[in-house]
Amino acid sequence: MVLEWKKNYSVGVAKLDEEHQRLFELLADIYTAAWENRAGMEEQLFRLIDRMQAHFISEEGYMRRYGYPQPQLVSHIAEHERLIATLLQWHEQAASRRSPGVYRVVKFIGEWYLSHITGCDRQFGRFLAEKIDSAIDAVDCKYC
Repeated sequence: MVLEWKKNYSVGVAKLDEEHQRLFELLADIYTAAWENRAGMEEQLFRLIDRMQAHFISEEGYMRRYGYPQPQLVSHIAEHERLIATLLQWHEQAASRRSPGVYRVVKFIGEWYLSHITGCDRQFGRFLAEKIDSAIDAVDCKYC
């Protein structure tokens, strides 16, 4: 499984694309570490969870700030919450040495994330493009 960012994964919002790309890089690092049988998978999984949560907060901030329709917002947030709940469960299992297997975890996250970016996130990107122009690229979402 090769995990690398491709331009066709873009959602059309530079800040979100940058965050997505960094998450892809972290996921690829975890996969490489697992392949090389390096220690510290529990710590890397926790770091991924932490970064994903920060990204989801940023993304959801944009949605609220620009009035993303409530049904899509609720559905999108629910997807984020389900993923984080699954990851936290796997992190807990890894801590107690009952992990479902790092390859299974990485494969699941990679497939989920790619599907989410090219589906829900791209839909939001189109919505955002209709609301505002490319000035969003320069927006700092700490005020979302």
